[in-house]
Amino acid sequence: MAGGRTGQPGELGLLQHAVREPPVLIQRERGRVRGAGQRLAAGGGVATLHGDSVATTVHGKARYIGLRLDANPGTTTCATGLYVLIFKLVGSGSTTQVALNLEPRPQSLQIVTPPPSEGVASEVWNVPVQVRLLDCQSGVVVNASSTVSADLKDNPTGASLLGTKAVDLKNGVAAWVDLEVPLESGAAFYTLEFTYGGFASVPALTSPDFKIVPPVSKLLVLAGPAGTNTTAGDLFRLQPAVSLLNANDEVVTLSTAPITAVIFADPGSNQVHDPNKAVLSGTLLANAVDGVARFVDLSINKASVFQELPAEGYQLRFFYRQTGVVTADFYILPGAWTKLFIPTFQQPKQTVAGVPLVVQPWVYLVDAFDNRVDPLNIPSGTRVSASIDGGRAGAALGRVPATCAAASTPNCGDTSDATNGQSIVRFTDLSIVLTNVSYAMNFTAGGFSVLSGRFTIVNAEPSKLALNSLSSQNRADLPLLPQPTVQLLDEFGNLVLSVSHLGGPQDYSPTTTVRLILPGGQMPTMPPDAPAVGQVANAVCRLHANLVEGVQTKASVEGVTAFTDLAVRQVMSGFKLEFSVDTQRSSGVLKINSTVFGVTPGDAVGICSMHLPGSCSSLSPCLSEGELRCIDAFGNVQDTCKMSRLGNALDSFAIDEAAAALCPAGKMCVKLAEPAPSGAKLSSSALASSDCNVTLCAAALREGPLNVPAEFTDLTMTVPSTRYRLKFYTMVTDPFKSGVTYEWQHISPYFNVSPPAPIITSVAFSSSMSSLQVLFDRETNQNEGVSSPSNTTCLPELHPSFVAALGTQPFCTWTSPYILLVSLGEGASASSSTQVQLSPQSRILHVGLYDGVLMTSIPATTVAGVIVGGQPMGQITLQPPADLPTPVPVVIAPSNLGACDRVKADASLSRGDASRPFTNIQWGVDVQKSSATSGIFKAGSVARLFKRRIHFSNFLPGEVNTVTITLRPSAPIMPYAIITIQGLPPYARKTFECPTSALPEAPRMPCQCGDARLNFTCQEPGLGVCRLTPLEGPGAEHFVTLQGSLGNYIQWVEGSSMAILVVDRTKYVPAGTDTIIRFNMTNPWVPIPPSILTIKSTCVGGPPGGQGSALGSCYICDVNNCENPKRYDFPVQYMEQDCGRLCTNEQAFLAIPDVNVTLTSGSIGESSTVNNAQNTLFLTLTPSYMLPQGSRIIISDLYPLERSGPVCVGGRDAHLFRCSGCPATPGGVENSAYYELSSGELTLTVRNGTVVPLGTTLEFTVGWVNPPTISRTNCIERNVLLCPPLLLPTIRFIFSPTSFVLGETRPLPGNVLGGGTTEAFSAITSRVYEHNTLPGKSNIVTFELVPNIKLLPGTTITLSGLVGFDAATPGTDQVPLSTTVGSDGACFRYASTHALGKWDPAANTLTLTIAPGCSLNPSNVTRVAVNVKNPPTAQTPRTITAAASFEKCTACVPACGCGLAAGPAYTLAAQALVGTVLSAAGTPSWTLLEASESTAVPGQSNLVTLRVRASAVLLPGTSVTVAGLNNTLSDMPVEHRNLTITTSPGGGSWVVVAPFERAGAAFTLTLPTGVYVGAGATLSITMPVVNGVAQQPSQSLQVSAVAKIEIVPGGLVTETVSVGVQGSTGSVLTFSDPPRLLRKSITEMTRVGGAYNILTVRMTPNFEIDGSTGATIRIGGLLNTQWPPFAPAAPLVVETFPALLPNCTCTEFEGSSCSCPGAVRGSIAVSLRLWAIDRTPGAPP
Repeated sequence: MAGGRTGQPGELGLLQHAVREPPVLIQRERGRVRGAGQRLAAGGGVATLHGDSVATTVHGKARYIGLRLDANPGTTTCATGLYVLIFKLVGSGSTTQVALNLEPRPQSLQIVTPPPSEGVASEVWNVPVQVRLLDCQSGVVVNASSTVSADLKDNPTGASLLGTKAVDLKNGVAAWVDLEVPLESGAAFYTLEFTYGGFASVPALTSPDFKIVPPVSKLLVLAGPAGTNTTAGDLFRLQPAVSLLNANDEVVTLSTAPITAVIFADPGSNQVHDPNKAVLSGTLLANAVDGVARFVDLSINKASVFQELPAEGYQLRFFYRQTGVVTADFYILPGAWTKLFIPTFQQPKQTVAGVPLVVQPWVYLVDAFDNRVDPLNIPSGTRVSASIDGGRAGAALGRVPATCAAASTPNCGDTSDATNGQSIVRFTDLSIVLTNVSYAMNFTAGGFSVLSGRFTIVNAEPSKLALNSLSSQNRADLPLLPQPTVQLLDEFGNLVLSVSHLGGPQDYSPTTTVRLILPGGQMPTMPPDAPAVGQVANAVCRLHANLVEGVQTKASVEGVTAFTDLAVRQVMSGFKLEFSVDTQRSSGVLKINSTVFGVTPGDAVGICSMHLPGSCSSLSPCLSEGELRCIDAFGNVQDTCKMSRLGNALDSFAIDEAAAALCPAGKMCVKLAEPAPSGAKLSSSALASSDCNVTLCAAALREGPLNVPAEFTDLTMTVPSTRYRLKFYTMVTDPFKSGVTYEWQHISPYFNVSPPAPIITSVAFSSSMSSLQVLFDRETNQNEGVSSPSNTTCLPELHPSFVAALGTQPFCTWTSPYILLVSLGEGASASSSTQVQLSPQSRILHVGLYDGVLMTSIPATTVAGVIVGGQPMGQITLQPPADLPTPVPVVIAPSNLGACDRVKADASLSRGDASRPFTNIQWGVDVQKSSATSGIFKAGSVARLFKRRIHFSNFLPGEVNTVTITLRPSAPIMPYAIITIQGLPPYARKTFECPTSALPEAPRMPCQCGDARLNFTCQEPGLGVCRLTPLEGPGAEHFVTLQGSLGNYIQWVEGSSMAILVVDRTKYVPAGTDTIIRFNMTNPWVPIPPSILTIKSTCVGGPPGGQGSALGSCYICDVNNCENPKRYDFPVQYMEQDCGRLCTNEQAFLAIPDVNVTLTSGSIGESSTVNNAQNTLFLTLTPSYMLPQGSRIIISDLYPLERSGPVCVGGRDAHLFRCSGCPATPGGVENSAYYELSSGELTLTVRNGTVVPLGTTLEFTVGWVNPPTISRTNCIERNVLLCPPLLLPTIRFIFSPTSFVLGETRPLPGNVLGGGTTEAFSAITSRVYEHNTLPGKSNIVTFELVPNIKLLPGTTITLSGLVGFDAATPGTDQVPLSTTVGSDGACFRYASTHALGKWDPAANTLTLTIAPGCSLNPSNVTRVAVNVKNPPTAQTPRTITAAASFEKCTACVPACGCGLAAGPAYTLAAQALVGTVLSAAGTPSWTLLEASESTAVPGQSNLVTLRVRASAVLLPGTSVTVAGLNNTLSDMPVEHRNLTITTSPGGGSWVVVAPFERAGAAFTLTLPTGVYVGAGATLSITMPVVNGVAQQPSQSLQVSAVAKIEIVPGGLVTETVSVGVQGSTGSVLTFSDPPRLLRKSITEMTRVGGAYNILTVRMTPNFEIDGSTGATIRIGGLLNTQWPPFAPAAPLVVETFPALLPNCTCTEFEGSSCSCPGAVRGSIAVSLRLWAIDRTPGAPP
């Protein structure tokens, strides 16, 4: 269908009307199309269709190639007319057609322009050859599209025609422009033949002949600049001319060849300060005329003289094709001094504040083309001054200005020393102390100035901190106002920014930490503790958990740390905040303190007990009163009891009658809290109530206009119980809500009302008056915990004033729980009038079963008037004994004597002073009054041990006991005698645990008698194998074993309670003196009852003449009769307890006690209240008695664990406890306790070798597992976590492993193992974030998970909501997790591989399973990073949730270790993470587009600066295009196209030269290598242009970019994206500022008439004055002046004063001290000179 119309299925549609290639469109059907010619009436001709007329469709198109029409084939008829082409779909009737107009057929060629008659070989003809195509009607075939070819026809040399031979016909004409004929030598004639390339039959055409002469083969310099000196930029004085010669050195006059001129030797490009800038200017291509090429305007801009170059001669090279010639040397001189120049390598660069610039600037005095000028042309004394452009006051340091002729630097043009003159000034010590992102140095000299490149001064090392002032008073319930802001500064006061030389590639953001400094270093206290420094008494009732709240550690942001939510919660004055920053630099940690401030209470929210009634016993007022006050939300006392709103405090006690009936207005009431103990009542005499639950007990909170604490001074309860609680309450009204009344209440913790304290019923003297017996009315604890068996000073029990009346060193001991025995000391003065007083430190308590609980009374007291058991205490005095004591004489003397024996007697051991020594009394025996009772003395008296004392160092089971024995016999104990001690425990040795060890084992051998010959005498029953223990002490030398070979030993008979001592064969135990020996034994583990100790000595030796008599005899004869000799033995006697003079005659015994150890004080706390969490219990215990090895601490009523086994013990005192084992590990687990599931008891055993001393407070921890759900009682607390747990832990002690005393069970104060906090991820710190939001690009999504419970190995974490999350490895469900530093991906595994997660595409979830050996600890951040590909298009940002679950392995067998077994299965509900991801909505864009320019004057050089900021990091290779530079002219040299990168905000900047490309009104630049533009950083692009001349509207610069951006951190993954076109702001390129003089002035040197005067003209235009254009300056108004002032007559206009007076050294003429008497007025020819414009950006006009 014609016109491209589409048809129905099966129809054809024509796409294009063309004969050569007519494609046909097939609609919705495949097939073949046939094209056929159909003749129409058209001049009577017939046409034939040539080519393939059948084509197959491809993608719905049938394309024909090579179709053509031939009209009237085989005839010469010049046919034209209209023809129709018909296209038909094969197999279908569908057709379409197109009409064609057939033009006349081509018939002939015709030459338009023939080849030149003569030409030079190998040169293109200077006139093109042209041929046209004619049709059969002799018209030009203008529509022909065929070609015409040319080639040599007559060719005598066989040459090849060079150039383009076949050319297209255009408008019927073919033209050849590059034909040439090569020829080596001689001349020849040629012709060209032209042939038609179309289908028509057109005959060839031959050109006229033409002549070709030999080519140019040589060049010859006819003239040129060689040997000349030319000023830079001026035209060569002698312009070059080059002759073209052939091989025979003949001038080729026919040649028009182009000759090119270039610089060959180029010294100017070697200028150090401005290299590679030499340019040969002018027309560099000259066509030969008559065989000579002449150049007319060549010049060079860069000087080669005075530039300190190794070679100064320039050379030019002229060439044509491969032929060339080089000139001789010539020289370029610098021009006049016209400006200053700073080379690139001496441009200032980024430098640290206060440090000399890294690159000190060098200033060159240069001409218009930046050539160093001739030093002789620089005026003497020229100085270059430096100043700062764009800086701040006080920024500069160093030597400014610098003098060119300074001694330390080469001078720059002192005409007195031209040979050493230089045109450079080198600065050496410039520095700047204030930071700025865009400094430049401005240098001036001789009226010229130059601006350095922009550079940055960055901060120095951090040196100090700055802090704002805080308010002197702040409320406890509000954040501090104002909030602190800390600035990190260097020594010059500059902010230490995040991107500076400190940070390197990473941001420098040190952390600021705040710490509260307390006045006096003391924390606030609450009663009963004394107030801390700065704290008013009773200012705090309850300490808040956190003294400081809010974020206390923050990172510095651009040198500033702004705290936002700091609050101090406790009332106190003198607070200061200390802020510290660890700079991680040489300055270390910097600190600064805030101003002093105080904290006042907030609004009242309730009541609190300053202290509760305490030390309560039944029927007696509590010894400690109760005091309650109003408090704010943080426990601070709010004495006004008022609430406030908008700063107005209102009364809270304006209650109605109904509320007053519950508790009167302004009163605090108290009653027993329910449930109360059975039969309990609360009363108060002071509050006039016998039952506070019936009659209100109300204490005043307000007396008159003043608020006071509510005091309860005499609360009394009736029955002993541990279940008392008091409810204190007051009624208040909400002053802001009408009719709303609150009950502020305080429920006390459970407290004890103890049974009445023990009362002393009597204190009586003993019959000997040597002791007192103190009798109590009930069983006591014997002052346990205060006194000890080793402390017998009486001071633990009795008042010092009463002890003073008991004599020197009285002795007190408890003989039973009811009786305290007081043994009087020497000089006792106590009498029946002495008042008995107990020590205030004593704790004589009564313990009994009350209300089903074992309860302890308050300590007994003797203070008169104190009510105990409902009765007041009276005075207690001493009662005398019923019978007075009498003396007891003790005489020691032999009872049997031989004849003539001396009689010795001793009475010194007599007693009878009744604890009151008689004055100067001595005991003795009166021999005069002594006589034998009957007959004569006779032998046979019994030997006795007068002293046989024994002392034990301790009675602890399993401990080493040092035994001391003192012996004094009535007669010497003979050598070989055996002393036997009965009643001692069997031999044992002390053992240790963890690791298991013991003391060395004593030697073991048969028991010995001291000599082998006497062993028969010691084979008594039980004597067998012995252990040998060393003896010590002064008497040890008397005893031996094994004939003395082992020294002094005591022998322990194995398996018995016997020990033996053998007297050395050379020694005897003397009579009359004490023999003292010591040895160590190990007490048995088992408590043993008292064992009576006995001693005897057996003489070893035979009877006279009998066996053993050779060793001596221990037999004595009776008078003269030795028929029945008697043995000299010491009989069995009881040993005496060595406990001092008061128990000399008491029998000694050894007992290992079984002590009832109780808890004196203690507490238990925990680390977590989260359900199912692994918890740490903190225990602090003080037992009432020492704990020996093997003692056990048993804690019950803990929430049960799932199995028996060891439990880890940690903390300070964990090393004191025995290893606990399990069946698989008998040795046990170090530092552990053992938990028994069946009994629910946790047992800690004191390890062997260890004793816990009396008074020790144990601190340790144990690991536990919280209940799966809340396990607490219902209570009235607002916070359920404050309610008591269902199980209240109890504790008891067992003194030894075999103790029969099971220990008293006591409650362990604390709130633990109640749970109540749901397992969850933190809703505040758990978050998700991503690196970019670019559609379809690579990305990193990071999940940060913070659980409040320890997540164990095997826990699965499910991250949901990940729509568009493309991270799985293709073809799998495996998601690789990042394992880079800072990521915890390696802690998870899937498919037995670490660092993998499982992806579920259907649910859009990622499942992470914690790997073995890993766990997620509570409150710790676990970071999981995943590489993903963003969705291809934008979508709704996704909120991600995290959930976790753990299923315990029920089939797992726990290993033997103290680690907690996995608790019950737990689940963490889905928690939304902070942040959203996967929006893919982030298209890179420009966030700042701001244009500015240096001038708006038409036709002037302009620096257009565009400041842009992109939303993404731009990497090297990014291409930025700036369009819209409309109507600007040619740009300036490329070296001035600067690219400035400025970090924002407040960072540094650096400048690089980036290559620009200009196309029309657009610039394009590419970020060079090393240039990274951070996201949000400012990119400044400076584009040099020349303004147009016609004013126009402000132009909006259009900016776009093809950006190479960072996809993941570190630039490791990059992609290329487009940053869309956006228009700039700012007015630029208006060309609207008219040329004008900004400054114009004229001054004169003198006003004296007829005097020689110098006029100085100063101008500052806003446009360029270009001397090369013939600009002139006219100065008028010089009426009546003499001109010229002297010869010459030419006007004298110069640049400097010295040029007017060349011999004068003065630079100022107006000073009186300046004179020039030697000045010579010579003839000086000076013309007005205006130098060429300096186009350097920033150069002065």
